[in-house]
Amino acid sequence: MLRTIILTMTFLLGTLLTAAQTAVGSWRSHLAYHNATQCAVAGGKVYVLSDGSLYSYNPDDEFVETYDKTTILSDQGIRHIAVDDASGILVIVYNNANIDLLHPDGSVTNITDFANKSTLDPTVNDLRIVDGNAYLATNFGLTILNIERGEFVNTYQLNKTTHSSLQLGGIIYAATTDGLYCGNTTDNLLDGTNWQQLARETYTQLASFDGQLIALQADKSVYRIAPDGQATLQRKGPFSFVHNTRDNLLIGNHTNVLVYDAPDKFTLLTLDGTIAHLTTDGTTYWAARGAKGLAGYR
Repeated sequence: MLRTIILTMTFLLGTLLTAAQTAVGSWRSHLAYHNATQCAVAGGKVYVLSDGSLYSYNPDDEFVETYDKTTILSDQGIRHIAVDDASGILVIVYNNANIDLLHPDGSVTNITDFANKSTLDPTVNDLRIVDGNAYLATNFGLTILNIERGEFVNTYQLNKTTHSSLQLGGIIYAATTDGLYCGNTTDNLLDGTNWQQLARETYTQLASFDGQLIALQADKSVYRIAPDGQATLQRKGPFSFVHNTRDNLLIGNHTNVLVYDAPDKFTLLTLDGTIAHLTTDGTTYWAARGAKGLAGYR
């Protein structure tokens, strides 16, 4: 039986925010930084994106730390965060496509090339991390950043707004406004003719699990996509997000999240409030809950 983490914290952010007590057996909201929309776990901390700003929470000592330009970050107005599990590096993408890499030792590497040198619209619509690379879906296509080296390895101009992208089994997938496209990494994908339209359907988010491509369609249902583009319904919607952690596939909406341990085995988590995003550190599920802040469930 799942057991709630019971914590009480105070957090000074212009005003004092104190988490309210809840009963054992229910979710517990830890703090609100006005609007928590994404969360990620690295180095024993839970990083939370809220109102374009970043803070972290340490479950061991209940310490809350904020990050901004006056401390270590290089910019303001954060759009996406995600963690590379292998290196423990937190990738921070700003609204202007500036990028910070927050390392486990607390240092930051700032990468300005994409924001400053791109002649295309650098708006990043989605961030996915696969095998040490960050796949940034943009309004012109996608670009790939090697996280440990802090270098862009490829940029593919598809001339299509790309909602989400990732690599699976030597194939790069791009969910665009014109359908799902794919390209083999052994081909010259800088040549747009080497990209093939795999499906006409509009998918908004991509994930991978158990060697399969998982996609959230515009109709809010989730599908498994075969190598030939054939879509098989995984779960009927409405769902608002799908993504994978190191060991799990997470499919969720504002009140329910399916946590898959295997293709046919999942745990249903239900929350009486908004779930904007959810992740796990292996023992605890952490949810970004909008105005209700961060919640943990063990």
